[in-house]
Amino acid sequence: MSIRLSRVARATRLALPALGASLLFPQSVLAQSRAEPPLQLAEMVVTATRQATRENEVLASVDVIEREAIERSGAQSLTELLAGLPGVRISTNGGPGANASAFIRGAESRDTLVLVDGMRVGSATTGQPTLEMLPLSQVERIEVLRGPASALYGSEAIGGVIQVFTRKGDGPFQPELFAGYGSNNTRRVDASASGSSGRLRYTVGAGHYASDGINANPDPVKQPKYYQPDRDGFEESHFNANLSMGFRDKDEAGASVLISEGRNHFDAYGTPYDAYLDKRLTVASAWVRNQLTSGWTSTLRLGQSQDALKNFSSASSYSRFDTTQRQLSWQHDIALAGGTLLAAYERLEQEVGGSTRYVEDERSIDSVLLGWSGRFGDHSVQVNARHDDNSQFGGKTTGQFAYGYRIDAAWRVQASI
Repeated sequence: MSIRLSRVARATRLALPALGASLLFPQSVLAQSRAEPPLQLAEMVVTATRQATRENEVLASVDVIEREAIERSGAQSLTELLAGLPGVRISTNGGPGANASAFIRGAESRDTLVLVDGMRVGSATTGQPTLEMLPLSQVERIEVLRGPASALYGSEAIGGVIQVFTRKGDGPFQPELFAGYGSNNTRRVDASASGSSGRLRYTVGAGHYASDGINANPDPVKQPKYYQPDRDGFEESHFNANLSMGFRDKDEAGASVLISEGRNHFDAYGTPYDAYLDKRLTVASAWVRNQLTSGWTSTLRLGQSQDALKNFSSASSYSRFDTTQRQLSWQHDIALAGGTLLAAYERLEQEVGGSTRYVEDERSIDSVLLGWSGRFGDHSVQVNARHDDNSQFGGKTTGQFAYGYRIDAAWRVQASI
């Protein structure tokens, strides 16, 4: 059980200068003042409740990083960006492109669920999400949920959830091109084009990032078995596309794909061989969102992610680990008096392969979940229950209850179990 006192971001900002303008300025100036937006709403968050909720109303610890903040940060990778968040620790086995692990609030890295546009990514054998293979240049926003979320997402979310949303087009046609060069023969190029036409939105982007790197183990005395007088470089290439079309009033259908592959070199134990890892991450999904009634929205999402790793640790040693995850989710959001009901069904099919033989090389998980979030004056409540039926481990039901009380406009106390 956790109890937290948090400062709440203001949801609105009153446009008091516009009120004064109506008394002191002529009509032409008043019209210009009225064109200014009267309200500034808080950021919308999806990960904390699986429904779009204002950040200052969710009963969980959430960080939202928008595209503008990503560009201002100066971070060169997703892991570098996440390392600056409170409650999140990033561990890497080397420089850029090396294996990375995320630890949220002290939980194991395998207890952090990573989603890309709602699709699960990572290895089903190691439990590790492939953070280092997600190109930051193709990320629109990131939501980091700290704390247990198994009642929403299953057992992988014991520590928390990191959800990455890829870039989507909006507005007039906008091309972008970035090229850079730095020390150690580091070079980077990214190109993209995005925009919208009517209710059609589109984005396509690609890039390449590489460096000769440095010697990761330069001291032959401290680590004699790992010492090699060579550079441990890396390279990564990626492609991303997103297309969506609106129809009727608020209905939408779309599809997205992200492909990232790379190689990073490392010093293997006890051999002069120039060892390296080849990695490939693919995420593809399609979705249909329908507004069945004025207060009832249905979202059907189907997709697949693939995580492939080839380890060339010596001239005679080779290993391969592949994970394929096929995913289907059907979620219903229904507005009720005082709150919103969540009802969803999920099916996850996982298949592993490679150079190792497994007793079980595939499994399926069928999940149903119910939730309700409501607000009554200064009181907020969130209730969730999820049942997972795992073909390998059996069934399990997980529940969550959270309550919050708003002390004033800036402070709220909340507890969850």
